[in-house]
Amino acid sequence: MILGTAQIGMNYGITNSRGKIDYEELNNIIKFCCKNDLLEFDTAFGYGDAHERLSRILKKYCLKKTTITTKIGLIDFSEYDLIKKKILGLKLIFPKSNLNLLCHDEKILLKKNNLLLRNLFKLKEDKIIKKIGVSVYSMKLALKGLNNKKIDIVQVSSNILDQRVLNKKFLNYKKKLYFRSIFLQGTLITKRKYQNKIFNKKINLLNNIAKKFNLTKVELCIYYILKMTKIKKFIVGIESSTQLRELYEVFIKIKKFKIDRRIIKELKLLSCNNLKIIDPRKW
Repeated sequence: MILGTAQIGMNYGITNSRGKIDYEELNNIIKFCCKNDLLEFDTAFGYGDAHERLSRILKKYCLKKTTITTKIGLIDFSEYDLIKKKILGLKLIFPKSNLNLLCHDEKILLKKNNLLLRNLFKLKEDKIIKKIGVSVYSMKLALKGLNNKKIDIVQVSSNILDQRVLNKKFLNYKKKLYFRSIFLQGTLITKRKYQNKIFNKKINLLNNIAKKFNLTKVELCIYYILKMTKIKKFIVGIESSTQLRELYEVFIKIKKFKIDRRIIKELKLLSCNNLKIIDPRKW
């Protein structure tokens, strides 16, 4: 389980009612992470002051080596010396961390951007970055990234509605796959009603499945990740230390579960390929 940090640096998420996490709450979150060996963090240069706030508190509470996976925009890869300087600056504030770098734009995988992709590769070759990768929306480009032996990480959206990764083409690369949006920006686990009738129909079905198996919607979302995809690297965004503690308890609980084919059969009914529902960019 990887902690997403968008809410640490800015107001983020359609269901986020609290806004940016305050300093006291952030202290509690990081202390909990360090105590429970949740030592990998997903962040980005575009997440406000997330880098600075995270590094400051990690220095206070964490003696163990952490992993920081950060993301940066496509245009930044046009000048190697500039991006190198930017990453070296980040290494100064995370001196005890392994640094991974993803391009925050899947277009880097297009043929016309080969030079930009080579600059990403060079950061690893020069041992400035531990692992490199790309964050994608397109399943076609996700496969292109997974098939590239020089790319270590491909970050994709996947959840109980967006089950496009459930085929051998993707799951042959489990070690390279990182999942984000496992709660679809929180819309899968809130009680709110939305205007889209198809989406509401899926949520009603999810509620019925949860009731049938005496599980919560959060537990079913984690069940999909751990038992259906069997992916080990997935990102969760949280608003408070209480929420983090609850998610961690669910993670430990579901991890101990044996695979139940009845649950899997029901969850497959939730699968949706409508991009207007599963792709937040199109909302």
